[in-house]
Amino acid sequence: MTEARKQAWLKSASYDGLWILSPPFFATLFVAIALFVWPELAERALTPFAWLFLVLAIDVSHVYASIYRTVLNRKMWHDEKSLLILVPIVAYVLGYAAYHWDPMVFWRILAYTAVFHFVRQPYGLFMLYKRSGVKDALWVHRLDQLTIYTASLYPLIVWHLDPSRRFTWFLPGDFWIVDGLRYRWIFDVLAVVIFVAYAAKEVYGLRTSLFLNLPKNLVLLGTALSFGFGILYWNSDFAFTVTNVVSHGVAYMGLIWLTDAKRLWHQQVLTTESDPGMNRQLAIIVTPLLFLISLLALAYFEEGLWNSLVWQEYGQFFGGFSQWFTEADTSAKAWIIPLLALPQATHYIWDGFIWRKRNGIKA
Repeated sequence: MTEARKQAWLKSASYDGLWILSPPFFATLFVAIALFVWPELAERALTPFAWLFLVLAIDVSHVYASIYRTVLNRKMWHDEKSLLILVPIVAYVLGYAAYHWDPMVFWRILAYTAVFHFVRQPYGLFMLYKRSGVKDALWVHRLDQLTIYTASLYPLIVWHLDPSRRFTWFLPGDFWIVDGLRYRWIFDVLAVVIFVAYAAKEVYGLRTSLFLNLPKNLVLLGTALSFGFGILYWNSDFAFTVTNVVSHGVAYMGLIWLTDAKRLWHQQVLTTESDPGMNRQLAIIVTPLLFLISLLALAYFEEGLWNSLVWQEYGQFFGGFSQWFTEADTSAKAWIIPLLALPQATHYIWDGFIWRKRNGIKA
C-alpha cells in the first residue's frame, strides 16, 4: 500500500471504530438480540428507563454537543458570530409562526428538518473518509454520493409509502404518509441497481489498486443496516428508536469530542496550578466524563421543562420541576414549544454549515 492510500482515519482505527463507526452495528445487533429474546418488546412503547437512556442521555444530549463546535470554539465564534446568533432567532420566529398557524405544521417542519440532519450525517462522514489522497473520477464521486444517500433515503421513502409502520419521528402525523406500497418495487429496483453498481466499482478498485477504503465502506454498511433494519425490517418503535438514536447520537458526540471538546476540556484541566503530571492523567480520565456530564445536565434541564410544561409523562425523573412550573395553556404553548424545541432546530441548522468551515480534525 502506498503512502497516499493509507486509511483516512479521523484519529485512529481504534477510536474511529469504537465511537464513530461501530454505533450502527452495535445498535442493530442489540435490537436483533433483544427482539429474539423478548419478542414482546416489538409491541411495547419505550419503558421510562429506556427513554431516559436513549432519548435524554443520547438523543437530546447530542444536540448540545454542537455548542462545543460553535459558541465554545473561539475561531468559529469569531468567524461566524453573526450567523450563529441569527440562526436561533430566525428559527424561533419561524417556529412560533408555524405553531401559531397549526401545531402539526410546526412538528412536520421540525421532523423533516431532523430527517435532513440525520441523512446528512452519514453523508458527511462518508465524505470525510474519502480523503485517501487520490482524487476520484467524477463518475466515481457521483456514484459514491448517490449510494450513501440511497442507504438512508431508500428506507425513508418506503416508510412514506407504508401506512402500516407503527412508529413515528416525533408525533403521529408528522410525516406525509401515503398508501403507495404498490410503487415500492420501483425504489427496490433503483436501490439494488445503485448498490450493485457501487459494489462492482469497489471490487474493481480493489483488484486494480489493492486498496479498499475501510472506514468509508463501514459508514455505508452501518447506515444501510441501521436505516434498513430499523425502518423496514422491524416494524417497532423500540427498534426504530434504538437504531436511529444510537447510530446518530453516539457517533456525533464521538466526532465532537475529537474535533473540539477534547481540546477545550484538556486546556481547562492542564492549566490548573497542581502537578502537571497528575493533570495529564486527570485529563485522560476525567475530561471525557466532564464532557458527557455537561451534555447530560443541559439535556436533563431541557427535558425537565418539556415534561413539566408539555408532556407530563416522566414525572418520576423530574419531580423538582413540577414545583416550579405548571402545565401551559393552549395559547401559551405557541410561545413555549418553539422555545423548547429551539436547541434542536438550531442544532439541525448549525450543523449544515459548521463542518464546511474547517474540519478541525487531528489524527
